[in-house]
Amino acid sequence: MTTRNRQIGIKFATAKNTISLSDLTEADSINLMTTKLGESNPEDEPELKRLVQVLGGIPLAIIQAISFIQANGTTPARYLELYDSDRAELLSQDFEDDTRDPELKNPIASTWIVTFDYMKAHQPLAADTLCLMSMFDAQAIPEAFISETAGGDSASPTAAERTLGVLQAYSLISLGPDTSANAPHEQVGRTFDLHRLVRLVTRNWLTEWSNRDMWLARAIDMMSFRYDEMKRLDDATRYKINLQYMPHALILVSSPPLSLQEDDEVYVPEVFSGQTILNDHAEDGAICPSCTGNILGSMIDRDMSFSRGLRMTKKAIAIYNFALGANHVCTLFERMKEGEYLNIMGHLSDAEMVYQEVSVGYESTLGSSNRTTLCVGLALATNLGSQHKYDEAEHLLLRLGKIACQEYGQADSETVKIMQALLNNMIDQGRDEEALEKSSEISRLVKTISTQLNLAQAYIRTRQYSSAENLLLNLLKDEDGLRKDLLLDHVWEELAEVYLKQRLFDKAESLQRQVLVYRQDTFGQDHNLTLYTMIFLAHTLYELGPENYYEAEHLALEVKEVSSATPEHSNYAAWCLANVWLSLGKYNDAKKLALQSHNTLVQHIDSTQWVELLRVVWGINPDGTDIYKSDGLDPHETADRVLDDFDQINGLL
Repeated sequence: MTTRNRQIGIKFATAKNTISLSDLTEADSINLMTTKLGESNPEDEPELKRLVQVLGGIPLAIIQAISFIQANGTTPARYLELYDSDRAELLSQDFEDDTRDPELKNPIASTWIVTFDYMKAHQPLAADTLCLMSMFDAQAIPEAFISETAGGDSASPTAAERTLGVLQAYSLISLGPDTSANAPHEQVGRTFDLHRLVRLVTRNWLTEWSNRDMWLARAIDMMSFRYDEMKRLDDATRYKINLQYMPHALILVSSPPLSLQEDDEVYVPEVFSGQTILNDHAEDGAICPSCTGNILGSMIDRDMSFSRGLRMTKKAIAIYNFALGANHVCTLFERMKEGEYLNIMGHLSDAEMVYQEVSVGYESTLGSSNRTTLCVGLALATNLGSQHKYDEAEHLLLRLGKIACQEYGQADSETVKIMQALLNNMIDQGRDEEALEKSSEISRLVKTISTQLNLAQAYIRTRQYSSAENLLLNLLKDEDGLRKDLLLDHVWEELAEVYLKQRLFDKAESLQRQVLVYRQDTFGQDHNLTLYTMIFLAHTLYELGPENYYEAEHLALEVKEVSSATPEHSNYAAWCLANVWLSLGKYNDAKKLALQSHNTLVQHIDSTQWVELLRVVWGINPDGTDIYKSDGLDPHETADRVLDDFDQINGLL
């Protein structure tokens, strides 16, 4: 006897007397195809391999494909083209099979629909869970997405486990490859895989029943809820979970009738027109614009691809603005993120305008002393400082600090953050002694790791390296606490800076490698903190001498080629790379890079460092002599001459 339900099989023949027939391996699937189709040309092998992959090793699906190819005199390549364009129609085709009664209908879609209809009548929780799962990506669906539906009204874990067991018994779902009942995944718990063809047939089944949009609405509500939960976690954990949620979020927002693709077009889907919004949520069964906006705004972490994040954030803003209004806190929150993206991408004046508008919106909605309003004001002040509008920034920070101090007290975290921003504004203006005094005052007032790090930075700026080193080494005595607060890498990084300033490059390199490994493990290879560390390790390796030039070149090139790198990262990498290439004698490469990067590099690199680089790039002769030094110019005259020459060359080119 054969059955698709393992639980029924065990009832008739004990577990030890049952044989589970799993999907065919790729090799067995290809062997079945070639046996039925006859000898294939070597050129057909890639198409055969891809065909058995998309059919997932299901014998019935493979036989159906073979029958179609033979009956229509076509090829595996042509079948794949048809499958990509209209797979639902292909899976619904009847086919010949010598092993079955010719009177029976054989399409794989019909076979599964029999199972779906049976579950709908006799095991509704299993049918509902399958419907919900079909809305997500087929692979690695977190249990958290489906446990409530699987548990039914009682939300019972036992009922949920029983429901998931039914779906596994029918071989419709399986535990994800990295999870098992006894080994939950580190970040999201168990995950389940839904066969791609099962997912396709289920979605088409729902379309026939005219309730696909209802299940999409439920999936969007669930995804939005899980994203809200995730916001309470620390950055590193949230980053990792977001990577696992991302494929499912992209599937949801790109599904009809939303069809929100990852492009530059910003629009509000027609499905939201005429909806009744109550307490910021659509009526039951309708796709909720607020939840959709929440997914769009949450799915792309700010430390990933910034242009991608900005596109999705703008889509979220359009939906929130349509459904909730321009001054709703959700709309303003997404606009705040828009400002952050623009700021990171180097569009400082555009970011300033967004921050100004959001600040006015929050102030009118929440009041001037609200913590969120103060946070936006702080972002605006930081942006002004980045544009060298130091007086405006300082005036704003003093006003914010006065409000925060009156409302929350001197020792409150909000007040301290504003005071630290004021300190950084002083440092950027070269007011080092004043900054050190202010930092000491803050550190005495509130003794946190963050304020101690700021004090260490002030010591470094005022060349009090031994004081900075002692302070940082003292912080490192509580390594477990630093690791828990996700600040261990920042303390290592500041200590490396102390050693760099003293030209103790070996010590600095050792610490920077520790920071790099920590950030790769914690945040991933393309995270902006990881890229930042790679750049400064490359610079340290360059300073260590010729034997390290090629590793420095490799690191700098790697950063420049990462799509998620900010303009600041790319520019620092370009500056480091130009220095390395000069040292390796690659003068033409260095000149070309300097020419390409000049307009943006001067915004991020210390002007004296950049002038020195330009001097070498444009002043070096083939014989190694320096045309500027041979003229006997002093440093200031050299800088003016270099920049004049560069502007002339740039203009000519």
